Amino acid sequence: MTKKNEKNGFTRNYIGKGTQVQDLDIVKVTVELDSALEYSHAYKGKKYLSFEVARMKQPDEFGKTHTCYVNIKNKAD
Repeated sequence: MTKKNEKNGFTRNYIGKGTQVQDLDIVKVTVELDSALEYSHAYKGKKYLSFEVARMKQPDEFGKTHTCYVNIKNKAD
């Protein structure tokens, strides 16, 4: 199950976390596939998953420095 956060007309559906690789411009991420696949989409017969990776304000208790989420636009009321 993903954690959700509503912001600026979008809902962020958190699907994983990652860690900055020391001395490199690389972030290694781990994604919870069961949650992430809910947000996949098809294009020309192939499946895709679009998500964002953002640096967290401070590392979590496991040393993760980045978070991964899928932004979904909220429906207008």
